[in-house]
Amino acid sequence: MDNNRKAFWLWFLQRGSAALLLGILAVHLFHVHYAEFGKPILFSGAALRLKDLVYFSVVALLLLVGLFHGLNGLRAISLDY
Repeated sequence: MDNNRKAFWLWFLQRGSAALLLGILAVHLFHVHYAEFGKPILFSGAALRLKDLVYFSVVALLLLVGLFHGLNGLRAISLDY
């Protein structure tokens, strides 16, 4: 793959990961902070939520997409300099 195609796909994935991050973050924030509004967030509740495969997958996807987005952004910034 030549450099221009690689640069395009990394640019495209950066924008796509940003959109995906916004969506996943909105779901995560609603589920954790607003679904049970007024109840304190405790370790036992968080541990119980992480046993659910769907919730664990959402958190893992949030972490992986955020990591890719951040590292790809650092790569782009370092190449600009």
